Amino acid sequence: MRKNRLVIGVAITTFVLSCGNIVAGNRLINSSFEDSAGLIKTNGAVGWTAFGTANSSVKSNNLLAHSGTNYLSLFQNFSGGNNFSGVYQSFSTRKNHIWNFSGYLRNGREADYLQEGNSAFLKVDLLISNNVVESIENNMNGQGINMNTPTNDLWLLNSMHIEITNNIDTIRFIVVHAYIGTNYLGGSSSFDDLTVEWVPPSGMTLTIR
Repeated sequence: MRKNRLVIGVAITTFVLSCGNIVAGNRLINSSFEDSAGLIKTNGAVGWTAFGTANSSVKSNNLLAHSGTNYLSLFQNFSGGNNFSGVYQSFSTRKNHIWNFSGYLRNGREADYLQEGNSAFLKVDLLISNNVVESIENNMNGQGINMNTPTNDLWLLNSMHIEITNNIDTIRFIVVHAYIGTNYLGGSSSFDDLTVEWVPPSGMTLTIR
């Protein structure tokens, strides 16, 4: 059963850097999947590029979503071997940029819990001229979800913090459902309220749009 929430005095302001066009705040389009519905391979997911999606879909259920009505549901493609499914968005960057990434993950939906070999996590690819030079997965530092994650409709906040230290020109934020094994074991992972935030350098002046 999803817990009730108490929200007090929430205010959202959009800022724009006075010296450029990079917006401070969540850069993702359709970050909570409220603008999408149904099978990803048929209807797509607004703002997102999908890969290996099988019958993964955007579900509508305000009792199960972390917020709003919709959330993303992913699972393996049942090919009998290692496989990966998910969606991603890409953003331009450069040396010394700092980025924060976060999102809520949940084990299963409607009792469709992760079985052995299945896991889900956030991932960031760092690219130069469209070539991936490094991949960073938050499950490598104890986050992500798998068959051992609690199954009581608990949404878990995952986060990553990355500073660009070389000539990376693009970051790719990816939500991933992975299956490592040789069986057809299933279970779904859920994602909602994802964020990608560019962190303004210290001392930079912000003006309100």
